[in-house]
Amino acid sequence: MAEYILINENWIKDYTPLTKAVDPNLMKQSALTMQDMYIAPRLGDALLRECKTQAEAGTLSGYYATLVNDYLRKALTWYTTYDLLPRLYVRYDNGGPQIHISDETNQIEQVDLQREVADALEKAQFYTKRMVDWLCVNGSNMPEYTSNTAPDRSPTAAQVFSQSGMTFSQGKRNYG
Repeated sequence: MAEYILINENWIKDYTPLTKAVDPNLMKQSALTMQDMYIAPRLGDALLRECKTQAEAGTLSGYYATLVNDYLRKALTWYTTYDLLPRLYVRYDNGGPQIHISDETNQIEQVDLQREVADALEKAQFYTKRMVDWLCVNGSNMPEYTSNTAPDRSPTAAQVFSQSGMTFSQGKRNYG
């Protein structure tokens, strides 16, 4: 069974600077990876699984709909963009990495690419913080948020962000 992704190509193209020319397969790969790397640790496996089940069935409602539509999708969209930007610059064709250059464009400078990647990460972190803050207040209304059992991952509210080579952490929040 294919893995369900909580955003799609249209969501990414509507809410980011990425255009219709971006390969949907690249978007799908990045979205799936970012959903597992950045969203699952914040929701925990049980809540993420419930959100995916409801979204796939078209039955998202209540707190689940608010979580997915108002918070999760925004964070996932920007994490996907963060992951995609370098992939659009470097392609893996003919067995190895190559810089992608079109006849009608100029190659972007590395510093400009790094600025765009950092901007996408900053937006992703902003929306992730909003999602975690919302979960801290409303998570008890979704039993899956606190019902993870091994080997499922339990959610973590710790915010760890890197900027300019330094790592900042807010620590674990008190859910009591």
